[in-house]
Amino acid sequence: MATPFSKLIVLLAVLILPALAQAESPPESPETESSFWDDLRWDMSIGVGIDFSHDILAVAEERNLTPFFDVNFSLEYKNFYFDVQRSNLPGGAFLGYQLWQGEDWQLDLVGGTYISGFDENGNLYTKTSGPWLAGITRRDDDFNVGLKIARQFQYVDFSSELVNDVGSAHGAWMWRSVVSKAIPLGNWDMRGGVGIDLYSARLANYYYGVSAGEANAYRPQYQPGTSFGGYVMLVAEYPITEDWVFNGGALLGVASPSIYNSPLTSSAVRSVGYMGVKYVF
Repeated sequence: MATPFSKLIVLLAVLILPALAQAESPPESPETESSFWDDLRWDMSIGVGIDFSHDILAVAEERNLTPFFDVNFSLEYKNFYFDVQRSNLPGGAFLGYQLWQGEDWQLDLVGGTYISGFDENGNLYTKTSGPWLAGITRRDDDFNVGLKIARQFQYVDFSSELVNDVGSAHGAWMWRSVVSKAIPLGNWDMRGGVGIDLYSARLANYYYGVSAGEANAYRPQYQPGTSFGGYVMLVAEYPITEDWVFNGGALLGVASPSIYNSPLTSSAVRSVGYMGVKYVF
């Protein structure tokens, strides 16, 4: 079975090789000649702060506040990009290759983890599990690859992604669309947005279904089928000094009744957020 690391290496190879091939092609004229370093752009920061969350899983007790230390990194080379940022709510694609760029539209090949898994001990936000999850089969993180189309309108940005799990999780598709807008407010760098996810029946059944072998007194057999979720989000940054930046973000999401009615969940509403500072190199 392929490990997450090996899957990442394969996807990196798929995305980087076209860019390297393009970089090795001889320039058409002296005017278009550029070095590797001219085309390479990167940004890096390290941050500390507090995560806050309320998940939909049925557990006895959650970790509502959790300290964090993380590294944020973005890299661009020609049409290839790699982006891991805490501000990337609600997560998703962090690898991409620009296939086509028009005046307003852009089409990318993307990859990343869109849904995090859990087991009988819950997930990262679980402090104490309970009988609702005891004995269930582990649900793995997915690793999706697909297409993303994006357009910048006069006042808002739009993106839509259709991806499919190529890892060892559910092997099914999901669709995500987001409309977001930059919010000018003095020295604040803010962006708000709304989004919707559509989950195939196979995906929803994998994460929120209860098989016959898992059914017990606390968990009747259940299959949610095709499901969806919606959310609103806001991320913000404010420069404290030349190198230090305050950053924060929050997401409020609502799951469809088919997910909320699962014996593995106890709420239709989830919230995640963070607040902290980061040092920008």
